[in-house]
Amino acid sequence: MVTGDLDGNADADAVSNLLGNGDGTFEASVAYTTSALPVSVNAADLTSDGTQDLVVASSADDRIDVFTGSCD
Repeated sequence: MVTGDLDGNADADAVSNLLGNGDGTFEASVAYTTSALPVSVNAADLTSDGTQDLVVASSADDRIDVFTGSCD
């Protein structure tokens, strides 16, 4: 889930990550702080460790945030 600046205060927005339990349910949501106005989220194994990482592109400041995945 990607959220925008819904209240117009220009604060950094958040990306939520829902991890699957393997039985059709999800663990509790984990939120990550990103640059302002995230517009795209993609998953890829950027660190070649076999775990997916998250890449978030933000339009307000032309930044890309990378959140490395872990198996724990």
